[in-house]
Parts: sequence; structure tokens; C-alpha cells
Amino acid sequence: PRRASHEVRRFLLCYLGRSMTDADTQAIDPARTLDRAIEALNKGDPDLPLDEVDRALGVSPHDYRLWHIKGLIHREREQREHAIPALRRAAELAPSEPLVAHGYARALLEAGVPSVEPFARAMKLAPTNTEVVKGMASALVAEGRINDAIQGLETVLRRSPLWTEGHVLLASLRWVEGEREGFTRSFDEALTAHANSLDLRREQMVTLMHAEQFGEVLERIEQGRRMFGEQPLFTAHEAVV
Repeated sequence: PRRASHEVRRFLLCYLGRSMTDADTQAIDPARTLDRAIEALNKGDPDLPLDEVDRALGVSPHDYRLWHIKGLIHREREQREHAIPALRRAAELAPSEPLVAHGYARALLEAGVPSVEPFARAMKLAPTNTEVVKGMASALVAEGRINDAIQGLETVLRRSPLWTEGHVLLASLRWVEGEREGFTRSFDEALTAHANSLDLRREQMVTLMHAEQFGEVLERIEQGRRMFGEQPLFTAHEAVV
């Protein structure tokens, strides 16, 4: 009787434990959990619901969105050893989702892991996404392929000549490679087709200022004045020079 009583107790404990686990799983709404996790990430909430996401994955283990948000939470916590496997799983489940592909590539880059191929896949899915393009350039530079990064940016800027941040990045890479004259020439090429862009002119002058190419800045100021007359943009940069 004592042994039987012990077996009954053990059975009841196992049954109740399993029942409570099942109840916890059933109580989780994966869609609501996903929405809450996205909202917490967007708000920069330090209390990110990782445990809830893990429980939701117990209900929906093939939901790439849950794996993606799990990876992003780990990445936010700088837990790359957990972020990368989660983001890789999301990419496996959703190979056509550009946001997922970019998140996985970015996590690899931040971890110092070779990431050119993952960024190449992300670029195929989102060829006009400037964040992906910048990530690809960074991945190439990290592998010592600066010339490839330069050539890639040149190609993108021919397609998107008004992307000022891309021109700045290209100029900085040319400078790193030893160019001291004409390293901002992509701005000039873009201005031949978009001469009225004050954004291009401003960012070129800022880039030249940082490189202490003051004579070049003054030349650009005079060019701008001939087209637009006196502008605060030109006066301010002239004063700094």
C-alpha cells in the first residue's frame, strides 16, 4: 500500500505538472505576444518579453516572425550567441523576406563573422534599401575588399544619384584608399544631372571640410553662388573656412 501510494502521488505530480504546462502553452496568444514584443522593441522598453516569445514558439515553432523577434531581442541585449541562431532560423523559414535576411546579415556583421554572402542575399531581396547597401559595403570592408565596396557603391549611386549618405561613404572609402584629389567626384557626377540639389552641395562641402580641403570648399561655394545667389549655406561654410 505504501508503494502504491507513492506511485499514485508521483503519477498525480507528473499529470498536474504536464497539465499546468499545457495550460500555460494554451494561454499564450502568439500573435498578441508578437505585437507586444514589437512594441517593446520600438519603444526601447528595457523589459523585453523574451520569456513570452519563447513560450509562444512552443505553440508556433514554425512562425518565422517569432524567431525573428526573438533574435532581435537577443541582439538588443548583445547576446549574439543566441541572436544569430534565432535569426538564422527565421531566415530559413522565410527565405524571401528582406527584413529577415537583413537582420541575420547585420547580426553576423556585428559579431565579426563573415557576412558578405548573407548581405548579398539581402540585396537581392531589397536592392534599393540603403541600409542593406551600407551593410554590404561594411561587410566587404571587414573582409579587406575595399575596392569591391567602392565599385559596388559606384554602381548603386549611378542608379540613385541623390543618395547623399552613399556619396559620403564612397568618398570616405576613396580617402582611406589614399585618394586625396577627386575623392568626392561622385557628388560632381550627380550634380551634372541634379544641379539644383542643395543637399548634394551641402554634403560635399561638409565632406571636404572634414578632410580640410578648404580650397575645394571655397570653389564649391562660388559655384553655388553663381547658380543660387547668396544662401546661408554658402555664407556659413565660408565663415568656417
